Amino acid sequence: MHVQAREFDIVEFTEFLVEAKRKALPSGEAEAMRAAMPGAILLEYKQGLYSYKNLYFGFERFSGQETVHYKGKAIWGMSYSGGLMPHFMWDLQPQWIYAVLRAALSQVSEEMPFRGPAGYEYFGFEYTNHPLGTMAEFIGEEVIKYREALVYHLWYVGGFIK
Repeated sequence: MHVQAREFDIVEFTEFLVEAKRKALPSGEAEAMRAAMPGAILLEYKQGLYSYKNLYFGFERFSGQETVHYKGKAIWGMSYSGGLMPHFMWDLQPQWIYAVLRAALSQVSEEMPFRGPAGYEYFGFEYTNHPLGTMAEFIGEEVIKYREALVYHLWYVGGFIK
């Protein structure tokens, strides 16, 4: 079997992906995006020959797609869906749960560049991330529990695009 060499450097790609996940900002094309896709939120980041887009819909329950382009061509993608659980044992504010999520996602690493770290704890909240596979092809699950009760759940899947 002949393995085709990648046009891009995998280490450089991974470094870019981690940086993009940490630094992506709302798109300057937000109004045009909302007109074409009502309710869409688009985060973007560009560096050198790479660009990153994270397009999602929803807040308490959401679905989205991350894509990395190299020289204008899509090379990697990840879809995700999940959010807050419909029942809470405590009167938790959604922004508290999402503050924990943002803190965990800011710790994305080159060793595990899918979402956040394997584990993270914050004032009674416990974030866990369980990826399976490699950057080429993967699935994963991330959860947040508060005092042992599940308050957030998300599935993700992705890999390289040819």
